[in-house]
Amino acid sequence: MITVKLDLFTDTKPKKESERYTDNELYADFLHSPWLYYKKVTGLAPMDEADFLESAFKCRVLLGRDRYEQTFFGNMLPNQTDLIENMASGIAMNDAAIDVILYGMGNPFSQTNRKGVHCVANADWLHPTEGATYIITCDDIRNAAEEITKRMIPAKAGFFRNISFDSCGVMLDVWVIAVEKKEPYTCGIWKLSDTLLCSESKLVDDTLAKVYDNFDSGFWGTMYDHVRVFGV
Repeated sequence: MITVKLDLFTDTKPKKESERYTDNELYADFLHSPWLYYKKVTGLAPMDEADFLESAFKCRVLLGRDRYEQTFFGNMLPNQTDLIENMASGIAMNDAAIDVILYGMGNPFSQTNRKGVHCVANADWLHPTEGATYIITCDDIRNAAEEITKRMIPAKAGFFRNISFDSCGVMLDVWVIAVEKKEPYTCGIWKLSDTLLCSESKLVDDTLAKVYDNFDSGFWGTMYDHVRVFGV
């Protein structure tokens, strides 16, 4: 069993050191649209704000009730606090989910300079032997797989694995915990396959090289710059 040293990570997001910069969200944005990435990294478009309720829920589950109440409680309605407690109870009923977040570090950040780009990557949780975990909420647990894909969790996980490898020397396992936002607040847990993670990891260096090259060329496409054929 491989143990990751948690002190190789920080729970505070490192500051941006270069214009040629990416984090998890910007990395996913570049895969979606280089033009969107460029607008966000240069301040021409606002960065996405994390969903308030989901952020509060993660804080409640991962960082504890005291931190949750200090950070969020005064800005929440009673029905929102009830929802968060119900979702937290959903996780508490899933022993497999508890196992990967029982011990470790919340909001683990790792950084490196790769392919000329300052990279900052993170997960929601890091367990020293189980690996990294991302937590999402969903309307229906039966659609959790689609939600994982829609949020580009595999791409973000591949990015985190590569960047964190430079710090800890381990290719981490990655888990996704999904919890319903309505009755019965079912919680499910998925382990991302090695095949999927290796595939995503192989894309990272090529993608970062494209980020670097786009800064040099000044061209930022939308991924829809060419004629497509409909009806094939």
